[in-house]
Amino acid sequence: MLIFQNVEIRYKSGNVAVSNINFKVDKGEFIYIVGPSGAGKSSLLKAIFKEVEPSKGEIFLLDKNITRVKRRQIPYLRRQVGVVFQDFRLLEEKNVYENVAFALRVIGASRKEIKTKVVDVLETVGLSKKLKRYPNQLSGGEQQRVALARALVNKPELIVCDEPTGNLDPNTSDEIMEILNKINLRGTTVIMATHAKEIVNKYKKRVIAVQDGSIVRDDIEGGYSDVL
Repeated sequence: MLIFQNVEIRYKSGNVAVSNINFKVDKGEFIYIVGPSGAGKSSLLKAIFKEVEPSKGEIFLLDKNITRVKRRQIPYLRRQVGVVFQDFRLLEEKNVYENVAFALRVIGASRKEIKTKVVDVLETVGLSKKLKRYPNQLSGGEQQRVALARALVNKPELIVCDEPTGNLDPNTSDEIMEILNKINLRGTTVIMATHAKEIVNKYKKRVIAVQDGSIVRDDIEGGYSDVL
C-alpha cells in the first residue's frame, strides 16, 4: 500500500523536517503517527498526497513511485487518497451536500453519480438529515463529519488524517474515531497524525512515534508513550 524508503524532507529554508524515514503500511492497516509539535508528523502526511516533495529517498503508493509522478498527474493520484484536516477546510458558501459533491464535480462525475455517492457517504457519517445545512449551522463535530464525507466520497483506498480530533471535545472525538474505525473495517487504510493520548490509548492500533524528524518507535499495537 505505502512504503517510505530513506526519505528526507528539507524545506527551502534549509530546515530538515524528517530524515532517514523508513516504514511500510499494508492495505487495511490503521496507523497513528504520534510525537511532539515540530517532530515532522504533518510533513510525512503531506508527502503522501504530494503537498511537499522529499529531498531524498522514495515513496511508493499503490505500487507506484510517487516521487517520480509528474505535476500534471498529481490530481489523479490524489483521487486515491482522502485527506482530513484539523480545521475542516469546508466551503462556507456551500451546504453539506454541495461541499461533499464538490469533490466529485471537479473530476467530472455525472449528476446521477454525484447524488448517489453523496447521499450514501452522508449516511455513513450520520449526516443524511443535514445535507442542506451550511457550515456555520453545524457543530465542530458535524463539520468534521462533512470533511470526512468529502474525503471518502471518491472511495479512496487510503485516508490521511492530520489531527482530525484536535479541535473537538472528548465525546465528539470518540464519534469521529468510531466513524474512522467503521471505515477501516470496510478495508480502507487509515493513517492519522495525532497528539490525543487518550484516543491512542483507548483505540489500540499500530503506533509510529516521531521525534526530531526521526522514527523512534514502531509498535504493532501500542499506546501514546510519554517517553518520546
